[in-house]
Amino acid sequence: MALVRLEVLGGARLIAGEHRIHLERKSAAALSYLALEGRTPKPVLMALLWPEANSVTASSNFRQMLRRLRQASGEELVLGRGHAELVPHLACDLVDLKGRATAGQHAEVLSHEGVPLAGLDYSDCPEFEVWLRHVQERVAGDRVKARQGELTRLENAGELTAALMLAEDWASEDSINEEAARVRMRLHFLLGHRSAALVVYERLKSGLAGEFGVAPMLETRQLARDIERGRQVPATSEAIARPGVLPARILRPPVLAGREDVWRQLEEGWASGQFLCIAGDPGTGKSRLATDFAESKGPWIYLEGRTGDREVPYSSHTRALRYQLALKPDVTFPDWVRRETGRLLPELLLEGEHPPPLLDEAGRLRFFESQVEAMQRTLAGYAAVVTDDVQYWDQASADVFLYVFSRTFERSGSPRTCLLPRFIDCYRKGELPLYLRQLVHDMEETRMARHVMLEPLSFEAVRTLVTGLDLPGMEAHADRLARYTGGNPLFIVETVKHLVETGGFEGSWPERFPLPGQVGPLIQRRLERLSAIALRASRVVALASAHATVDLLSTVLGADTLEVAEALAELEAAQILRGVRFTHDLIEQAVLEALPASIRQTLHARLAEALSQAQVPAGTLAHHWLEAGKSERAVPHLIEAAEQDEAALLFAAAAAQYGRAADVLERENASSEVRRLRRRAAACSAKSLARDGACSR
Repeated sequence: MALVRLEVLGGARLIAGEHRIHLERKSAAALSYLALEGRTPKPVLMALLWPEANSVTASSNFRQMLRRLRQASGEELVLGRGHAELVPHLACDLVDLKGRATAGQHAEVLSHEGVPLAGLDYSDCPEFEVWLRHVQERVAGDRVKARQGELTRLENAGELTAALMLAEDWASEDSINEEAARVRMRLHFLLGHRSAALVVYERLKSGLAGEFGVAPMLETRQLARDIERGRQVPATSEAIARPGVLPARILRPPVLAGREDVWRQLEEGWASGQFLCIAGDPGTGKSRLATDFAESKGPWIYLEGRTGDREVPYSSHTRALRYQLALKPDVTFPDWVRRETGRLLPELLLEGEHPPPLLDEAGRLRFFESQVEAMQRTLAGYAAVVTDDVQYWDQASADVFLYVFSRTFERSGSPRTCLLPRFIDCYRKGELPLYLRQLVHDMEETRMARHVMLEPLSFEAVRTLVTGLDLPGMEAHADRLARYTGGNPLFIVETVKHLVETGGFEGSWPERFPLPGQVGPLIQRRLERLSAIALRASRVVALASAHATVDLLSTVLGADTLEVAEALAELEAAQILRGVRFTHDLIEQAVLEALPASIRQTLHARLAEALSQAQVPAGTLAHHWLEAGKSERAVPHLIEAAEQDEAALLFAAAAAQYGRAADVLERENASSEVRRLRRRAAACSAKSLARDGACSR
């Protein structure tokens, strides 16, 4: 007998093979009641459905209803003489939901959407209406429990982004639900999105005031204060340290160990009104120190450079400005500032509006002046700006920042009265490009900046860090960890992850381990434990860098968005990604180093094809085609990028792009076009040298 399915969540219908039969309300009521309550005396069922009718009329109505059901479905669905019950092969989504709730299958419960018999009026059947209301309340309660259980499961598994997505769905149902807001605030904070957590709080506070004229509860206010001050926030539950499960606290150890001296130096620099620069080898904890220090000073914002930024002028500044506006959507610019900023953010321009071309240095200075105004407005209210991975910032963005900082300082006369927040820059030791190295040097020489260098942790500091992780049995390995990792905090964290995933911390130190001080092999072993699609997703994220999104991954991998979301959840649980960003650039580097050349080229080609449908800079498309080994397809984008740079008076960048295009065409013997591009490159180089000479005078 073929299965027939009764669906009453969000309406009422029968599914029989390929046929969908919409049920009238009395038939829907009868089938729903029998599905949940089982075998029922017919007089009881008829009294529920026709309370005002006498027994003869009710019996006649009941028979007619059964006949209509039989005609519609082609079979008898209700059996029995004195009692009524459903045929065994009739399944019901409401019964399935009840069973999954009883079994604690939280994700499956949440996948059943809709209110039982939604939109059907039973006001003429008061006793049935009471029964239905109880069913609806029970379903709602089951979903609340399932949501809480699934949030706990996801957080225990370290899948914080998936947990946040679930919490966002909850908030979409009730935007001023304080419990949902607290969950979102906490998860944003655990993911490192402190500003986003505080935005949730401010919107909740505004919503409660507007709707009810009340303030958030004390518990919510306290959580907001803890987040503002950078304190550790309570988790829904803690993951148990067992093989294969990475507690979220490993990603960001609760204790900042061994940095008392550099913290004191930062405090001295802050008190003197200085710009703060934190340098160190990869993995020494620059970002953690900077963000913890910023937390201690009040509201702050996190910006970052990304690999590939140097390929595209203004890319670092554009991304930072777009992020700043997203956090402060109510900020408005004077029209001239809006139009000038529209060169970078076209979404600010009105329909049909175009900024005037940059014809000379006066136009370039006008653009720079607009960025003074834009940055002052979008950064107002912050005490500090943490700028991470500054070594990746492109030169045009660095020029804008230097101009904005110089002009603002010039107008204020003192760092303490400056209209900009205090900047805390982090970068890898020895990896700053020349244009940034000179800037930092000049600021140090004039005592405008305080420079601190992070060194490896001492044995005592490693013991403090490991103790703070609260992993039973791990403390016994603290000294071995210090020797093995050389005191590098990231190496310590990656080694701890390996020990947790393999259960190695529960006994003696593993006999077979990579050479001391090398984190790459440990990361590679973690990558090898990933599913195939998760590994492919990590590779695409590494190559796409700042342009990585779920939709882009779906296109490049040829997978649906659900598969991609599951892969990202797996990568987050393994603490390799946080959203679509690597938790550390050394992990990104390890992914790239392990990527076979043939696969790398294929993925670059797919990225170029996919990104060509999006609004990405021409330089980015050129980069992907060149890396794909298809240089001839890069040429139009190189020329377009050069023309855009030249129009923006970025002559050195334009000369480089014209030169690259000429190099490609020269290999293809396109002599006339090569000569034209060489002339353009030479002209741009001459203009760049002339500007540099004028500046030096």
